[in-house]
Amino acid sequence: MAAAVPAERPTAAESWRRGDAWVLLAITAVAFALRLQGVRDWSLSPSEVATWQAVTMPLDGEHGFFASPFAAHPLALLALRALLDHGVLPFVGEGWLRLPAVFAGTLTVPLFALAARHVLARGAVLLAAALLALHPWHIGASQAFAPPVFAVGGVVLALLAAMAGRGWPARTAAVLLAAAACATDRSGCLVVPMLLGAVAATRWQAAVGRARWLALALGAAAVLLPLALQLGFGVPFDAGGDPGLAGAAARQFGPSVWGPALLAAWLVRPAPVALVAAAWAPLAGLALVAGTGHSVAAEDGLAALPLLLALAAAAVHAVAVRVRATGPGLATALGATAVPAALLVALAVGAALRGTVYGGDRSPWRAAADAVLRAKQAGRDLVVTAGEGRASLQFYLRPNEWRGAATDPHPGLRVAALGDGAPTADDGAAVQVLVLRSAEWERLVAPAGAADALRQAWELQRVLPCPREFGDGSVYLLRRRGG
Repeated sequence: MAAAVPAERPTAAESWRRGDAWVLLAITAVAFALRLQGVRDWSLSPSEVATWQAVTMPLDGEHGFFASPFAAHPLALLALRALLDHGVLPFVGEGWLRLPAVFAGTLTVPLFALAARHVLARGAVLLAAALLALHPWHIGASQAFAPPVFAVGGVVLALLAAMAGRGWPARTAAVLLAAAACATDRSGCLVVPMLLGAVAATRWQAAVGRARWLALALGAAAVLLPLALQLGFGVPFDAGGDPGLAGAAARQFGPSVWGPALLAAWLVRPAPVALVAAAWAPLAGLALVAGTGHSVAAEDGLAALPLLLALAAAAVHAVAVRVRATGPGLATALGATAVPAALLVALAVGAALRGTVYGGDRSPWRAAADAVLRAKQAGRDLVVTAGEGRASLQFYLRPNEWRGAATDPHPGLRVAALGDGAPTADDGAAVQVLVLRSAEWERLVAPAGAADALRQAWELQRVLPCPREFGDGSVYLLRRRGG
């Protein structure tokens, strides 16, 4: 049976057809439309505010850009800063700030297809490009004023240079692009184990049986190790209730993606050993790093998404080829398209929900800031205490906060950080507002008697609902009684 299945790798007989370019263009257009959807509507998330801080703070000085942690991966931040400083990127709303990420995320789709065509059959390439265009995680990164999506583009370019070229010019270009991806964001540094894993696995190509077990071992380590460490050994979950790298594997990638990706080494002929190693080795490495107690967030695995989608597309395409080889007929044709269609529909539904019901997967911090400003009273200071949303509220309530002005640009309005315990009175003469995400609210009222004490001191003014697929992004606004 296996001998009757066409090879998955591209051959001279399976070069790209004339219509494939138009299909890829249509996929790119869909990707652009999805990344534009609602890009002006979402509030700036705390990670986006960190980018705003980096591109507006002074470059020099003790508290300047080059003395801050941002200087470790400065490339995208300095580029965005130049666009803002020269008026190419006017600051007239959140949508304008996110436009560079929208274009970078859209262009990554055809570049990914150009890279994948060197290791996959044309049907698998187009399916992989469609999966990347529809994947909710990549759409979210493409709508964020933050460096990770630029790092993904750099990783794809480095892989394209490594696979498409020959000799020292291609190797030099791949190294330079890999260095640029690392200088863009720490997630871009995954390109190093990707390239090393691919080179090492190419020497092991003949050992197909061992390669399959290697794929299973690496994939199981990437998916299960973080969860086992967190549940069995008490390695803490990330702040805000997100389960770190385990969340990236089980939630952000999605079982419909990493499931077929785990089986690719068994289903594809010949087994894509280099692709398997390049996709799973970085994620298994991140899992081990998380196991040592170091901070590893879900976004650190984003750069591995395209390769994981390539593996999933190759596996699904291989199943379709096998079904189609069973014989002619309408039933066979429908069966061959059922699996890839189901995967595409699952991602399309996720993308649609993310852009509508789930509000871009962001809490409504802008609406919370507007409600806070309505509580301000003439002649009285306003103190806002917030947890996870503090940075976002600073952006909306105290514009130009990080530009290094000699004097406070917003006297009488302060945004304070929520401590570990229950919030306390700051100044009896000031109007005090408490802004909490639902998880923070639940944590505060969990101890015995805490809910009554909190309600005695604070009055719930408003709840801004924000449903999510996982968790709850709703925001609670409370005002100090008697203030």
